[in-house]
Amino acid sequence: MPEAVCFSADAEDQITEMNFFLSGELYIFIVICMGNDYHVGPVFCSESSSVDVEYSLLQYEYKGEKMDVVSIAFRKKLTRVLERLPVIRLHEFSIIICMLEYFLNENSVTIEQLENLSPMPEAAQPSSGQNRQRIYNAERNMLAMVRNGDLNYKDAVRKASNLSYGVRIHQGESMRQMKISVETFITLCVRAAIEGSMSPEQAYSLGDSYIEKVEAAKDSGELLNVANTMYDDFIHRVHELRVNPAVSKEIRTVMNYIEIHPEEDITMEKLAKLAGYTEYYLSRKFKKEVNCSISDYINITRIERAKIMLTSSDESIAAIGEHLRYCTSSCFSATFKKITGKTPAEYRKSEG
Repeated sequence: MPEAVCFSADAEDQITEMNFFLSGELYIFIVICMGNDYHVGPVFCSESSSVDVEYSLLQYEYKGEKMDVVSIAFRKKLTRVLERLPVIRLHEFSIIICMLEYFLNENSVTIEQLENLSPMPEAAQPSSGQNRQRIYNAERNMLAMVRNGDLNYKDAVRKASNLSYGVRIHQGESMRQMKISVETFITLCVRAAIEGSMSPEQAYSLGDSYIEKVEAAKDSGELLNVANTMYDDFIHRVHELRVNPAVSKEIRTVMNYIEIHPEEDITMEKLAKLAGYTEYYLSRKFKKEVNCSISDYINITRIERAKIMLTSSDESIAAIGEHLRYCTSSCFSATFKKITGKTPAEYRKSEG
């Protein structure tokens, strides 16, 4: 088993007696308040495939034996249990730990103390390439959302945040590490926004203002708020710049709804109600202003979402099609090829 890192904080912020058990290769954090038998965890702090878990298990001993000589049945059973563990970001889990330690033991431990004193887990060797490819794909998709002013970005952000918490620079410099990561991401967002039609002057000025806020942040919570606000701000600004001035407010409302809810069952009745028009009038006005029908626009939006899912997840093509409300896999593939010129499988192979 991994070794325990023991710490807590008294009134003078002296580290004393909280037990924090950490399993680096499996990304599992378990907090055990020894005096009261309270347990929190285990959880994963990043997404990990079953192959990653399987390999990580081989690095551990069980009852004095290496896991690779323990029966396959036992290893598979344990793997299935681990696959059901929730994924909670390190920062969020740290908040839970600090709150529980205060309410249960009346010890005040800050997130920075927790993160600086607990060793950061390291990825298992064979999974590092896989994880980095997933991180690269997620990063590319997040920047594409800035470039396109895609308002349906929250799910992509959630998935990306579960893939990695960054590279450890030094055990005692977690805030500096986070600031460097956020400032790097701001720079990438600035470039993506320029590619998405924002003027360089506006983009660089906006980026500089957020970098100043990053440097002024006093804790990781404040820093994460700056990062989230920055990303949302860039996306909305690019979205507004890309709006056709000839499109009316009512039609823009309908377009925004479709872009934000591509996975939902979108009906003409619902869209007409949003615009305040009859279904017939909405259909005619939409085609006149957007130069395509509502059904075509829904398909285009869903295929754009499918492109992101194909390159940033391991979901099957059939599952992605079903998620995006296509009745059959063949219907999804035909629509995808009509819009992109490639089948979903061809797109995943060339872009993934």
